[in-house]
Amino acid sequence: MVISLWEISELSSSTVVPSYPCARVSLPSWGLLAHSLSTDRSTLYIAVTQLQRARIYTISLDSNLPNANEYRLSFNLIADFDMRMRDAIKCIDPESSLVLLYCTARSVDIMNWHTNARSTVTINDSGKRWNGVTALRFCGPYFLCFRINSLEAYPLPAGFSVSGSSRPDSLPILLHRFPNMTYRRVSLSDVRSRHHPSGEIYTVFFLVNDVFRGVLHYQVDVKISPVPSISVKLLALQRVLNQPPFFYTGVRPPFVSTWALGSVGLRGVWVSRQANDIDRKVIAFTTHPSKLRSTAQLSWDGTSKQQPAEPVPDINGKIILAITSYDLREDATIFAISESTGRIALGSRAGNISLI
Repeated sequence: MVISLWEISELSSSTVVPSYPCARVSLPSWGLLAHSLSTDRSTLYIAVTQLQRARIYTISLDSNLPNANEYRLSFNLIADFDMRMRDAIKCIDPESSLVLLYCTARSVDIMNWHTNARSTVTINDSGKRWNGVTALRFCGPYFLCFRINSLEAYPLPAGFSVSGSSRPDSLPILLHRFPNMTYRRVSLSDVRSRHHPSGEIYTVFFLVNDVFRGVLHYQVDVKISPVPSISVKLLALQRVLNQPPFFYTGVRPPFVSTWALGSVGLRGVWVSRQANDIDRKVIAFTTHPSKLRSTAQLSWDGTSKQQPAEPVPDINGKIILAITSYDLREDATIFAISESTGRIALGSRAGNISLI
């Protein structure tokens, strides 16, 4: 694996990346697991793994830009530790030196990479059907556990706290179920906090795709006081097109192959494609906060078969790029979104990068 850092501020109208990166590190046989910016956005933290071993690297973003053919920014190794299984790190918190590790189907570990202190949290197991973990995220005194059919918030163990958060002596586990939908992957925004007269509120947005419902854009609010609670609101969705069944027409409906949400959580992108078709459509959208409906109007969260009198608004997606991929090599497999500039970095299966 090779990790490169590119500077693109001078390429506001270009669709190509610079010819030379600001920094690069080669890590043969290692794989990228997670990354995060520090609160002041001056340092990038990167977690990588190799079998049952993990490393944390940092790179300072405050240095001057490099000269031609010279790396002026460097990756620095700050932690090296053992894990119980490969691909375990799901989230890192730079300020607190904490990582969330999904170790087994029934447990999540919280670890401090400086002290090696570690604690295991047992996650709920309904026993009815598999409800695997798709993502983990620190959220104040909780960590959020995104699963295939539910969203759960677990209190951080004693002695493990995220920088800037406070907590009561005792916190309950919070739960929200999605009984009528299934999602295998979730794209998350950063978690942000805001002050409220009754206490702190933590908010995160996420984007998922359900093969029967379409692309769904959610907002999650976690309140700590006076009574801890979790609220999940469906902001907008891109519905699956109503088409005659395949055995009548011989034409399969389009499907979503990949999707991503920006760090703020209000801009996103997905790729729509048709089976046995070489053309793909890159679709981008923006959710305007001023147009979001009230909590009462957001009563339908995708879990009920009966929709509210006023339907959930459609995601106003626009086609921004058409891709032709004859052998799947040019398929877009990963995105990075800058919500402040509207720029989108697109990575293909062949390893090429382009800017939109």
